[in-house]
Amino acid sequence: VYLCKMVPEVVYALSDKSILPTNSRIIAFSAIGQPKEFYAFLQKDYKLSAVVDFEDHHDYERTDIERLIRIAKKEKISNLVTTEKDAVKIDSLVDVNSLTVGFYALKLRAVLDLEEILNG
Repeated sequence: VYLCKMVPEVVYALSDKSILPTNSRIIAFSAIGQPKEFYAFLQKDYKLSAVVDFEDHHDYERTDIERLIRIAKKEKISNLVTTEKDAVKIDSLVDVNSLTVGFYALKLRAVLDLEEILNG
């Protein structure tokens, strides 16, 4: 049995894969079953101003994207961050050329717990 954990690697723009600078103000959104860990990952390096939860496995629609943009404008925040799973779902709904906010995804990577493996 190998023990591993998922750790945040980078937050990148859906439009051009550029990296979101740490300490940026963000709004996070997701449609995952237990989003608390996702939000906790983001809080380590970013100023998490608000979260928007959707049902697990939510099928995003254009109205969801419009709602997120309205929330971001109201909060005066230009960075919306989601999971890579959700980023795939919204890709066709986000017209990056006409957006006033940026959509980003948190990339995770698996890390083996070598200490646990060797000492376990």
